[in-house]
Amino acid sequence: MNEPEKKSKLSHVVLWAVFALILLLVILMGAMKKKEEKKEEIALNPTVVRVTTMAPASIPDVIAIPGRIEPNVEAKLAAEKDGKVTRLTVDKGDQVSKGQLLLEVDKRVWQHMLNKAKLDIREAEKDLERQQGLREAGAISVDEFDDIKTRKEMAEIAVTDAEVNIAQCEIVSPIDGIMDDRRIELGEYARAGDPLFTVVDMDEVKLAINVPERDISKLAVGQEVMFTVAALPGMTFTGQVSFLAVLADRKSNAFDVEVSVANPKHLLKPGMIAESRIVRALRDDAMIIPLASIIPQKGEHVVFLFQEGHAVRRNVQIGALIGSEAVISAGLAPGDEVIVEGHRALVDGAPVVRERAQDATP
Repeated sequence: MNEPEKKSKLSHVVLWAVFALILLLVILMGAMKKKEEKKEEIALNPTVVRVTTMAPASIPDVIAIPGRIEPNVEAKLAAEKDGKVTRLTVDKGDQVSKGQLLLEVDKRVWQHMLNKAKLDIREAEKDLERQQGLREAGAISVDEFDDIKTRKEMAEIAVTDAEVNIAQCEIVSPIDGIMDDRRIELGEYARAGDPLFTVVDMDEVKLAINVPERDISKLAVGQEVMFTVAALPGMTFTGQVSFLAVLADRKSNAFDVEVSVANPKHLLKPGMIAESRIVRALRDDAMIIPLASIIPQKGEHVVFLFQEGHAVRRNVQIGALIGSEAVISAGLAPGDEVIVEGHRALVDGAPVVRERAQDATP
């Protein structure tokens, strides 16, 4: 390539470079102009926000612990004697009373033994009456008279034994409650020791919870505990601590706690899942804001403050959560105005305006 051709090619390269530089400058100027226009638009149309002013408050420090409703008393009843069922007075779901007869097995053998023993007592008493005079006159020996007394005493023992065996032929309810299960029918053969009935006391139930080691010291017998049940939305129940375990579970290191709960309408059923709320302590001078006003950003928790018509970004630390609210342990001070609505699209320094009263949702 000769010298004129080299110069011509170089001039073309320079020309294109100048053109590209001019084009880049035009694009940059356009972008800067749009950015300025955007800033002007934002300044002319600030974001409408709702603001709350921080003031210290006292709130309970509450821990939520899941639990389970259990029967206060669940009586599993078994037969004490083998035998054919001759009486059966209840069915599943029946209300039963303390001392009510539930079942009776064939007791004729024991009844016969009782009748015989009573007859033996009467005969022995007659013999004693006849022999008493002879004994006083010395007509019979002391041994003969003592044999009759022994026979009477043995008959009395036989009566007691027969009465005990007859009583063991019956099953009676030890509590007032509801027949939750029955595993035998009239005419079937009952075997001693086999579980036949389950009676549950529904007038009072208990909430069983496992309290962590760090919180067990906050509880005492008689203390009130509030809880809710998922199966009964919108309802809150209250009970009293009736039992605190002195030994922690070796696996979870939590302590078993029982809360007694009156249940007159039988709304609470054993097996229901509950969530208890235990007050650890009272937090003084707490800063509370709606949890929804906090924006998580890259592992941090951010809120925006309202300051002289601008949104100011502020990092905060959450100390505790109470329902839909957050207790702030660091980052806010009394008098700070926190933006609680309209904050999601804000950036640091963005112009904002307070929501007017007539614009607020009732």
